[in-house]
Amino acid sequence: MAGTTQPPGGSQPPEHPSRSDNPSDNAVQRTRAWTGLWVVAAGDVAIAVAAIWGVVRTSGSATNSPTIAILTSAFTAIGTMTTAYFGIKSMSNTAQSFAPLSGANPGPGTNPGPGTNPGSGVDLGPSNPTPGADPTPAAKSEDELEEDREHAKMVEAEKNMHDRAVEKQRQLKERPQTKIKPQSAGSD
Repeated sequence: MAGTTQPPGGSQPPEHPSRSDNPSDNAVQRTRAWTGLWVVAAGDVAIAVAAIWGVVRTSGSATNSPTIAILTSAFTAIGTMTTAYFGIKSMSNTAQSFAPLSGANPGPGTNPGPGTNPGSGVDLGPSNPTPGADPTPAAKSEDELEEDREHAKMVEAEKNMHDRAVEKQRQLKERPQTKIKPQSAGSD
């Protein structure tokens, strides 16, 4: 190999690229975000143009029903598509912010304790909970206990109302029905 030069000291393994050298992290994410935004904006414009065209075509009709239907559908489509884009984008950003870095190493001398997910820094609770232990974190305050008592009273009152309504329906079904004879028009 006459045309290649080797570094002094023989062949060395290539250095690992850093995150800033990886174009798939920042540049690709930025490109995806802008592309998605442009696609949604173009879709919104296309729907708006179609709605305007439909309104112009139906403007000579005697009623406004087609115009109202076209505008309602257009606003619904634009709002749904835009909301879906931003909802999915925000959830994707949130998920990426909680995801550990690929190949992340917590570093020398760090030992994540039990109940932590290595690399995420999120405490997931004890890794081996004590069997039979109460999973509630702490005793309830007096206000919480009072709220629980009020809730139990409301549930009991609703149950009693339901039971009374069921009993009333049962009684109405058991009561004999009286038939009313229709009166003829000529008889007194």
